[in-house]
Amino acid sequence: MDDTRRVQGCRTSDALLGQPARNARVALRYSFAFLPICIGLCAAGITEWSFAVTSLPVNIWLVREAVRFRQHEGFKGSARGLFWASVWHLPSIMVLALAQKKGMWGRVWRSVIGEPTLDDDEDYYDDDDNDDN
Repeated sequence: MDDTRRVQGCRTSDALLGQPARNARVALRYSFAFLPICIGLCAAGITEWSFAVTSLPVNIWLVREAVRFRQHEGFKGSARGLFWASVWHLPSIMVLALAQKKGMWGRVWRSVIGEPTLDDDEDYYDDDDNDDN
């Protein structure tokens, strides 16, 4: 049983570590994929268009580290740099997307100054419309 695990572990590491050019291409491809994904969130109306601009530095950082990883084939600290960029990329993008959700700051502003939200307007009746006299 231990021999089987050792052999499977060797096959996995050979498949991942034995092809640095393929690993670099995959990392670069997925890094570039985040650019249209962030723009797509804006186009779909999920986030404000400012999200496309504010997420750009984070996406460029990830692409830059993927390019360095490809150029150095994982050496000279490029693998470590790509690892940390990938660790921080998704939480950064998620926080930016949550902070720039479509209409969120308008709702915050209305709640701060006490204006009723659109859903609360249904509870208020205009007395002029209900007068039958």
